[in-house]
Amino acid sequence: MDNSYTKIVKSKSLTPFFTLFSLALSALSAYCLILPFIKDIRVPLNYAFMAAGGIGFLYFTFTTFNCAYQLFKPKNAVLVSDEGFLDLTNGGNGAGFIHWSNVRSVEMCGSEKKPYIGIGLADANEVIKIAGHALEKQITELSEAEKPELMLRPFEIDCTLKQAYQILTGHRNAYLRTVDHGDTNVLFGDSFSAAPKRTHPVQSAENDTEPPIPEISAETEEKAEKDREQSDTNAKTIDELLAELAESIGKSRQKIDGGQKPDGSDIGTELEQFLKKLRNKENKDGK
Repeated sequence: MDNSYTKIVKSKSLTPFFTLFSLALSALSAYCLILPFIKDIRVPLNYAFMAAGGIGFLYFTFTTFNCAYQLFKPKNAVLVSDEGFLDLTNGGNGAGFIHWSNVRSVEMCGSEKKPYIGIGLADANEVIKIAGHALEKQITELSEAEKPELMLRPFEIDCTLKQAYQILTGHRNAYLRTVDHGDTNVLFGDSFSAAPKRTHPVQSAENDTEPPIPEISAETEEKAEKDREQSDTNAKTIDELLAELAESIGKSRQKIDGGQKPDGSDIGTELEQFLKKLRNKENKDGK
């Protein structure tokens, strides 16, 4: 942000008149000062003439030189920068420094015969806190009338109203362009307009596709099936294994009762299978 500022000086149109008027009052004060010395004036009136003449002569002589100096170097009316502006006109002594964040609007107001620049404040109370009585009265009256609280009139400044307006809006726009307003507003000229809401970036079609499912071969399925069977066998409890052994012995007894001689190898095989399953179970539990 540029820290330089632009001067808007006070008008010099009335300065020659004030210079001559002050000079005349200074001469009149000098006459009052010397009058008791050239005329017989009663006491204490003569002292009053000398006191008034002396004070008036000093004051109006200073005013005369001050007005003459302003003909060559006029005072500032407003100092404008990208941060804000320093007002030295409103209410006589000015409103002081106003930051652009506290400025609601800058606009041309009034009629063709009496135009002026109106500066609306976002929070007038911030200015009233440090304002004098005259400025406080001005802000209150204009606020009640729903008009901009601060103003610049043609006879107060040395440039045209259009030039002053361009200076004010130019620096204000420079400030607003450096401020991040997020999703609330965007600067268009000298007014605000609602900005489109930010949208999240749309994912591409490549990101939306699901990862491919790996193909399962026949060998992998067969191996998985064997693993499941082995797991089911190992998962059998001792009670289930005893139940299977009891069932096998019962079948052997039925063969004996039916006159059939059971094959010893069958019983031995069943016992071996039972013991093998039991050992596998114990090994699994041990792990």
